[in-house]
Amino acid sequence: MFKKTSFLSENAINMLTKFDRYMGMANVSPMTQKSYVSAARTLYAKGDLPGCTKGWIEDNICLNPGLKPASKKNYILALRRFYSWLIECGVRRDNPARLVKVPRVKNGKPRYLKEQDIQRIFNAVHGTRNRLIIHFLYYTGLRAKELLALSKGDIDLENRIVVVASGKGDKYREVPFPELMVGLIKAYYKKYSITDHIFYSSQDRTIPMTYSCWPSNLQACGR
Repeated sequence: MFKKTSFLSENAINMLTKFDRYMGMANVSPMTQKSYVSAARTLYAKGDLPGCTKGWIEDNICLNPGLKPASKKNYILALRRFYSWLIECGVRRDNPARLVKVPRVKNGKPRYLKEQDIQRIFNAVHGTRNRLIIHFLYYTGLRAKELLALSKGDIDLENRIVVVASGKGDKYREVPFPELMVGLIKAYYKKYSITDHIFYSSQDRTIPMTYSCWPSNLQACGR
């Protein structure tokens, strides 16, 4: 485990800000972006991260008894992305993190919600927009980023299909949804006069809702 520290040089803060911006433009989930930037920030406090070697990574991550395999894996993957970015920027010519073996992480026992738990979630959510978001997540399994990027043209009400044009890995796919969602979608269209983005920003209808507005404060942002 690494001790938390608030001290970072101005140069480190500037570089982390640029890395965060770079990750924001990459085809990754907001959670991955946050995780990788946080990992880079933690490791930056341990030394000169842009100049680190394979040995430094192994000493501080792989051989760190306070880190669990899942944490080690996350740090190494974050560094692989970080050094790839530095290569693109011309700061480095190599990626030392790619020389480090990623530890295997055992998959835990899968967890799932029982029917009564799901019903409680549906009953607890209020507001037309919030209810539609929950229905989409449950019945289609769309990722948060995919859901927020949906436009009216992506939803085929007649055939009950949602088109995900740019999913994880830039993969195209079509996802069916049940008949019970058709009425909810039509009611939402009518109430909010939807013409483009399904879940638009409260400040500007021409852009989609941001991830920072959801899901932690879903009720406040999506009435």
